[in-house]
Amino acid sequence: MTNISSIFTTYRGFNREVWFLVLISFTTRMITFVLLPFMIIYLGKIGMDATEIGWIIGSGWILGSIAGPLIGYLSDRIGTKPVYFSVMIVWLLSFIGFAYVDNFYLLLIISLINGIGRTSIDPLLLTRMYRSVDVSKQTNVSKLNYIAFNAGIMIGPFIGTELSKSFGSEVFIGSACVFTLFLLLDPFFRSKSIRKVEKQTITLKATLRVLWADQTLKWYILAGTIFAVAYIQIDSTLPLALQAAQLFSWYSPLSLLNALVAVIITTPLMNWAEKRSLSSMMLLSVVFVMLGFFCFINSWIPLYFLGFLFISLSEILFYPLWRESIANLNRSLQGTYLGTTNFSYIGYFVGSALGGELFQWWGSGYTFLFFAIISMATFVAFRIGQRTLDYREANTVPVQTTTP
Repeated sequence: MTNISSIFTTYRGFNREVWFLVLISFTTRMITFVLLPFMIIYLGKIGMDATEIGWIIGSGWILGSIAGPLIGYLSDRIGTKPVYFSVMIVWLLSFIGFAYVDNFYLLLIISLINGIGRTSIDPLLLTRMYRSVDVSKQTNVSKLNYIAFNAGIMIGPFIGTELSKSFGSEVFIGSACVFTLFLLLDPFFRSKSIRKVEKQTITLKATLRVLWADQTLKWYILAGTIFAVAYIQIDSTLPLALQAAQLFSWYSPLSLLNALVAVIITTPLMNWAEKRSLSSMMLLSVVFVMLGFFCFINSWIPLYFLGFLFISLSEILFYPLWRESIANLNRSLQGTYLGTTNFSYIGYFVGSALGGELFQWWGSGYTFLFFAIISMATFVAFRIGQRTLDYREANTVPVQTTTP
């Protein structure tokens, strides 16, 4: 009972805007990951082969990853809300495109546009949440958002797998309608106690110069990108492996396990992680990823369940700590810095495309072994980033004040 009451205490007192944005975070992530396994089946039905499917699914992460910092900059410069509305409209229009297009090259273009929405919405929502509460509550906002975010990611494939059995293009139309509803409801959930944040006047060129000069940021982004290359395999290569082994029906209960882990474990695990060093938690997250992929090497269902559990624990540890580390590098450009986390989505593109190719060449065993080995580089990159930050802080000259 003590643990349960502490969980409610952690999230007590948030305003209605935070709760509404958390609901949007959950729903947008759920829809995104509904469509990943759904698209694999849907694209196969309209005549795409495994390589084309990999490119269509993976290409959406490219433009979104590049647009992330620009959208983050615009949120600092002109305000988060107008940028958020623009991104949501572009995103829902791309769903309508998916519903009516069956040409490979047009689908690639639509997927690129769709990527702007699905990769930019997370930092925009988190920035809005941060700016609607006191600074002291931002860590708890991150925890609550991550429970919703992670639950959406885990539940999504389960729903997508079920929808693929009976539905087709109408799933895309339904997604567009849900996003339209959120846009219409948004004005009614604005909080009157929003913390005022001054809009930045720094130019885009100067902002890019700041980002380029930040060596710690570069290494942190590289760490997130490598992690994404490995992580996306559970939503791209793993369904292909299950389908080849005639075990695809197990993908739904596997995804449901991840959903339960996300909802139940996130808060106690994050509270436990806060008392440990950031470096050790990053290392532990990489170890969990490797153990998960080792479990996927053999087509034995109990090991698949264990592997999903390891991957879920890894993600819960990695992403909130990684994003918060980047956000804290420059609080005056917090939206822009959170936007740079979108660069890591290049890893989703690389991982999806590479995973599809390797699966066709090697099969599931060697493919998952390869990505288990690759994931080790995540910790190496993050650790180098920490060292550059330590060096920068050690060599920062404090401002001298004179007492009269």
